[in-house]
Parts: sequence; structure tokens; C-alpha cells
Amino acid sequence: MAVGGSEEKRHGIILAKNDLAKAAHIKTGESLRDALRKCPDLYIVHPDYDAYTYYTEKIKDIYRKYTDRVESFGLDEAWIDLSGSQKLFGDGVELAKKTPWPSATCRNENG
Repeated sequence: MAVGGSEEKRHGIILAKNDLAKAAHIKTGESLRDALRKCPDLYIVHPDYDAYTYYTEKIKDIYRKYTDRVESFGLDEAWIDLSGSQKLFGDGVELAKKTPWPSATCRNENG
């Protein structure tokens, strides 16, 4: 399975892929046509940017429980500065070890 655009709208590239697609040598950024040539059974899912940005913000909301210093970096990445939160939560490594975040927390809070 891979996330890809629409060839008809000339957005026909692979945006993301799962491990099975990786094993079939599908590359991010390659054309859908080339990817389907390599793997004819490849299932292409079209992106849902509204849902993607909604859940990206939900994950950042989880980060904001630990620090107010969350800086977006691209569509789905963020830098978080935990230096001001050490007295409450310990250093970043300790916090990461004892906190099931963000994936488990997001799944528990948002389904």
C-alpha cells in the first residue's frame, strides 16, 4: 500500500508507503506509473490532507501537555523543547521512556 496523488491531476507520485511496498522497491517521489510497473498489485490510497492536518495537530496537542515550546517543522513534524519541563517530567530521555507518546496517547484519546 502507498499514499499517492492523482495521475489525472498530474500529481501522480508516491508520497508515502508501507513496509511491503518498500520491500517491492517502491520509492517515495517516484511516479505512480513506475511504482505500479514494479508492483502491479500496489494499492494506492489518495491523501486526505484535512484529516492529516487534523491528526497532526492532535499529536502536537499531546506535546503541548509537556511543554509550550512546540515548533512546527513542515506539515507533519515538530521540534519540542523540554528544557523548561525537566523539574516536572525529568529530562527528555526519561520522559520518552516513561510516556507512551505520541502514538499510543493519540490512539487512546482519538481512536
